[in-house]
Amino acid sequence: ASVDKDMPHLNRFLLVLCMMLAFIMGTLMIIFLGFHTCLMLRAMTTIEFCEKGTMVRAAGTPNYDRGVWENVTQVLGPRPL
Repeated sequence: ASVDKDMPHLNRFLLVLCMMLAFIMGTLMIIFLGFHTCLMLRAMTTIEFCEKGTMVRAAGTPNYDRGVWENVTQVLGPRPL
């Protein structure tokens, strides 16, 4: 019955195109989430990462890092889970 019929070429192309776009966007979103999770755990903003990420922290500059759990609760609230 329907197993013997071939899928039209346009439908097959659109299916593969959408699957590839979904895979690429999903991969980029996972990388984005991982980067921002890392920033949250270090108590940094993206600007601090870009400006000071490669430099050694100078004496007298504020360090907002309070530890992993305290950083998470500062960002997500007192009950993050």
